[in-house]
Amino acid sequence: MEGIKEFINNTCANLNVTLTVRERDCVGCICRREEFCLLIGECKKVCYGNEENPFLDSICACYCDFGQCASTELAVRKRGCIVDQFINHTPKIMFLNAGPSIVITSLHWCH
Repeated sequence: MEGIKEFINNTCANLNVTLTVRERDCVGCICRREEFCLLIGECKKVCYGNEENPFLDSICACYCDFGQCASTELAVRKRGCIVDQFINHTPKIMFLNAGPSIVITSLHWCH
């Protein structure tokens, strides 16, 4: 298993996205960060991990556009929790707007 995921920006702003990669299976221990920009409407495949460290610990997205800023984060607090399952078992992550806020979702996740 490698850390590869597709990210889709369906918001009204360019996003700065930061992924934190978990060191092995130790929640909260970060072995690396992957940062990238995601333009409006852009879909991008990102390789963030390897066979030894394939799991995300968090996803953070933010924007600042025309004086309005927003940020959101999904972070794992306990191994196996719903956030852990979502960010590590979803092949495509989508960012949406809910008013001025950013929502992290997917069309491909089954609990």
